[in-house]
Amino acid sequence: MKLFYDRVFKNYFLIMLTLFVEEIIFRAVVDLPILEWSLLRTFIGINIISLIFSALFSFFGRIASNVLSAILT
Repeated sequence: MKLFYDRVFKNYFLIMLTLFVEEIIFRAVVDLPILEWSLLRTFIGINIISLIFSALFSFFGRIASNVLSAILT
């Protein structure tokens, strides 16, 4: 359970979750099908982007990392 206290994992999970929820909301508003193969492709892309940004944000301090995550999402 120590993984949940890691700053990189918290940033990754926050960025990934908010971007994916934004994608789901966008699909619902535009009336696109939600459960489709393109959503899986989008989810994989969001995971990769979230991993990159969380690794980059880990080099900053805690406050700067939180601010940058908030700006990104």
